[in-house]
Amino acid sequence: MMPTELFRSCNVQSDQGAMNDMKLWSNGTIKMPFMNIPVLDIRKCLPDMWKAVACSLQIKPCLSKARGSLICKADCVEILTQCGDRKRFYEGQTPERICDLLSPTEDPERCIPLYKYLRP
Repeated sequence: MMPTELFRSCNVQSDQGAMNDMKLWSNGTIKMPFMNIPVLDIRKCLPDMWKAVACSLQIKPCLSKARGSLICKADCVEILTQCGDRKRFYEGQTPERICDLLSPTEDPERCIPLYKYLRP
């Protein structure tokens, strides 16, 4: 079963949350509780992929033991490799290291593959 099959957020608040995330991220920094990730202009660098990330983060798992809305590691590495602002990365920060913390898995039962949201 895919993580997106058991969800309870398909509403205006979730859409608004995703739009707010996009607006914040377009300032050039993704602020996480434990790190800031400098990014290039997400309106120009893979905008559809960033929209998919914002939407996937609004999916709330129905089961309390579910890990939440993680994008799969390969997608995380791809988007940060292309759109991370490496000039502003902290020393030692790489897309792979960031994604080890944010999206450590490729297990389709524990992460959301973005290609599902990118198909027309």
